[in-house]
Amino acid sequence: MRRLLRPAIAVAVAALALRVDPMLGVAAGLAVWAGASWWLPARSLETVQVTKHHPARVFHGERVEIRYEVRSRRRIPWVSMVDVMPFDLGGSVRWVTDVTRNGSVHHAAEIDATRRGLHRLGPTVLTSGDTFAGRSIQGPTHPSTTLLVYPRLVPMDRLGLDARALEQLRATHRPLPPDPTRVVGVRDYAPGDSLRSIHWTATARLGALQTKRLQPGSARAVLMAVDLAWAHHPAPGRRRSVELSVTAAASIAHHLVTTGREAVAMRLWCTDAPSREAGLVRAPLGRGVDHLSGLLEYLARAQPVRTQPADRIEGLLEPTELPFGAAVVLFTGLVGESHIAPLDRLRRLGYAVSVVSTAGDRHQSTWSPMLESMGIPVSGVSRYEEMALL
Repeated sequence: MRRLLRPAIAVAVAALALRVDPMLGVAAGLAVWAGASWWLPARSLETVQVTKHHPARVFHGERVEIRYEVRSRRRIPWVSMVDVMPFDLGGSVRWVTDVTRNGSVHHAAEIDATRRGLHRLGPTVLTSGDTFAGRSIQGPTHPSTTLLVYPRLVPMDRLGLDARALEQLRATHRPLPPDPTRVVGVRDYAPGDSLRSIHWTATARLGALQTKRLQPGSARAVLMAVDLAWAHHPAPGRRRSVELSVTAAASIAHHLVTTGREAVAMRLWCTDAPSREAGLVRAPLGRGVDHLSGLLEYLARAQPVRTQPADRIEGLLEPTELPFGAAVVLFTGLVGESHIAPLDRLRRLGYAVSVVSTAGDRHQSTWSPMLESMGIPVSGVSRYEEMALL
């Protein structure tokens, strides 16, 4: 407005001083133009509505199309739209167009989902002005939307896991050891039976020691424990180690559910992206594609925890709600001292325990040999460059 109002005042002063009537008309025209450029764009932007359409969830590496629709009840000579995008997804989307009265215009943009996580797309900022750009103003911002990018999925043969770790996760057709929660009857006590297997109610009723008859487990359940504490992902390469842990967990979960048809549960020590709260996130035991999508969503939202209280690590590896004979896999950067006792306890309780370490060869844990001596395999996954080419 100042660009036009100042020349209008100058022309008006010159017209009055020189007594040239046509110059007064020019001054009046400039004044009207200045008023219109100040008032009309703001009123026009109030009538603009922006609608944005895109999928809510996509897999890593997909190309995502975002469609925009701009509607206006007034004619707008030009409008500039900027949709703020994360730098990891390619940066902001920019577009300049005009809108007719009661009309709409459409625009499409594409981004590459190259970074897992819960991303915020927006807000959308509109800028407009008069025909000759005498004045430009920003209108009200339109709310942002979210896009969830699932973790990268890698074939099992590219993870480079130790053969012993794979053997513990492989589906078996042989019956598992008897499940103490599945009692099918009683029998007379025989020498060598464990005192834990005695059915005390039946013993009191019959007057003789009775032992529980247990049904063997028919399928193996797998608990995937993902530790994203920064203390267990040392620098340099900390973020790379975190992403490798998430990628390995997602890939193994996908393999177990789709190929082995195993029941999978998950626990994550992480910061949940929507709430930004650090703590233990639990996903119950389940099967099927719907359950797998839920696991991948938990992994997509998981972010590192900058602090790791030592007394909370046991919640990640506790045997609560685990069926007898289940397999437990810990995903972490480096094995720490706080991992040893919970892993040894699970091993003593009869669970098949293994560890996936993602810190790489430049970092060596002093506790890994101790786990190996206990019979707990520790596999290293550090070939992120190869996985990035898939």
